[in-house]
Amino acid sequence: MATSIYQHSAVDTTGQSVEFTKYTGKVLIVVNVASECGLTKPNYKQLSELYKKYRNRGLDIAAFPCNQFKNQEPLPALKVKNNVSYKYHFKPDFYEKIDVNGDNAHPIFKYLKEKTNLRNVKWNFTKFLINRQGDIIDVFGPTFQPKNMEDDIVKALETTDYVKDKKAKL
Repeated sequence: MATSIYQHSAVDTTGQSVEFTKYTGKVLIVVNVASECGLTKPNYKQLSELYKKYRNRGLDIAAFPCNQFKNQEPLPALKVKNNVSYKYHFKPDFYEKIDVNGDNAHPIFKYLKEKTNLRNVKWNFTKFLINRQGDIIDVFGPTFQPKNMEDDIVKALETTDYVKDKKAKL
């Protein structure tokens, strides 16, 4: 098992393998997304606002379409990316559609769950916040509004090693 998020890679919507070393020194949100979920609009809207506000200070977002929860992501990843760009004027890094739970879970999500003691990702829009050194600050559940992550994002942007000593907000 990898000891850092930076030891992972994922395939983007163009079919290219992307090494997560590209996020070294950045504050990163890793999130599983779905187009036909009741949580879609508020999550994309608020993630977009956070991204626009803080991307120039070092915030990045890695979005992974996932169809594991009531088949709420039937679209191919590239279509999801294009729809989100058009509807929300939001262009995070989108990756191939993946599983987040079970035997076929993507290694990044296996790693994130292990590091946060999560047995399973509960639902769409589970958000993992990672500091500039690659340490997980916190995990925020599907109904936790991204705008409420802002204080943690700012603290993480202002320091290199910000971590919290709190339980996950699931």
